[in-house]
Amino acid sequence: MEDKSFVAITNMYYKNALITESGGVLNDQFLSSFTSLLNTGGFLTPDIVLAGKRESAGWSKTFVERTLVGDAGGTYKYLGLRIYAHPWNDDISSVTTLESKVKILIGYTGTDAQYSDNILSQFRKIHQANETIKAKSHQHQTQLNLDLPPSHRGSNSYSLTLINRMLPSSIKKDLKTDAQTSGKNESKTSVSWHTDSGLQDYSTIAVWHHHEKVSSSSNPWRISLRPIPSLNSTPPIPAIIMNLESGGGLYYIFDEMNLRFEHAVLSGREGVRWSSTHRVTKEGGKYEDILGECWRGLNDLKKMFRVMNVLEFDWINQWRVQGSVEMTTNIYWKNKFSLLEAVLATFKARMNEEIERLKGIKKGGGDWDRIIEYAEGRKSEIEKFNARLGSRTYQQLAPESRPVVGVLEEGGFVKKIRKSKKKYCGEKLTKKEKKGKGSNWEAMKGKF
Repeated sequence: MEDKSFVAITNMYYKNALITESGGVLNDQFLSSFTSLLNTGGFLTPDIVLAGKRESAGWSKTFVERTLVGDAGGTYKYLGLRIYAHPWNDDISSVTTLESKVKILIGYTGTDAQYSDNILSQFRKIHQANETIKAKSHQHQTQLNLDLPPSHRGSNSYSLTLINRMLPSSIKKDLKTDAQTSGKNESKTSVSWHTDSGLQDYSTIAVWHHHEKVSSSSNPWRISLRPIPSLNSTPPIPAIIMNLESGGGLYYIFDEMNLRFEHAVLSGREGVRWSSTHRVTKEGGKYEDILGECWRGLNDLKKMFRVMNVLEFDWINQWRVQGSVEMTTNIYWKNKFSLLEAVLATFKARMNEEIERLKGIKKGGGDWDRIIEYAEGRKSEIEKFNARLGSRTYQQLAPESRPVVGVLEEGGFVKKIRKSKKKYCGEKLTKKEKKGKGSNWEAMKGKF
């Protein structure tokens, strides 16, 4: 593509993607921190994520090694996997206060492990760099001539960064070829086509990147952008490919870009690439959120049954599938999950007490219904989780990277609870199920 054509297309369709040529002082800050984490070992691992939009697509391993650093208690969920941030700051006071209340209520006596001073200092340096990038992105966003309503101007209050280490195609031989490149320009993809999910709508994404300087004849590291195919742009908008300069730099995806366009990272033939992708995550995925739900569940049986499956499958088992290395290295979350697992054990003990109470009063159909709905939900989650554990991708991992939880057994719990309800209340169906059954009968009668 001629430079003039490239500039024209970029200005017309991609003006909310901005490349800056230098990372400046950020280069030394990031490289020293990332090298320290790499040399310590255990911080950078590949993720096992959904191969498509549905669980039926199976699970696959990313071609890059990653770690997450961000606000204390932060998580990032993408492609079916929740990953947990190493903290670059301390818990806020409201979290530590609530945590103390939960510990007292359940009689928790566990002790917390600590990061080394060196590792903590690396997290703090990454936080300082994040603050610099926030200021830079705000300045660029203000200067750009954006024809967008204020409601579509996104936040750049980055709450975490996903750090990636990528090997070049000369070393990483199993990378896939990008379909839009061919001949001497053929490129492999280190990160295939995607939009960044789990983020606040219209929020800015900032990416610092660095790779070693290589020979000019070598295929360079590049980023490519194109419209999301399902949006069917009229007229069609061509994709663009942009070289990434060695030595460190920054680029941004502003406002609507992540909702309308997808991007890919095309591997260079030489030179290891680092990137730090700064994001604004959606509300509701922090430690303080699940801890608050647990606190409410400890004080209200109805709320307890609503949160139990979320706690077990969307938090605890998401942690356990990431292997013993992650569970040992991520000390912040090792401490948190020790408490959350104790909360789940308390929930299950209280559920058993509630079952015995209901047997004693021989009534309380609505109370039995809550237990049945929880049990049916857990049965469904177990089936999905066991299918996930059966993926060949997990079996091919090194032992220390495999899930530390085995296949789960439902144990006929649903049948037992329904049998108990029928014995003590004369009916095994829940009120919702009976209503649905009646509605189905009325619908059938209407057809005749």
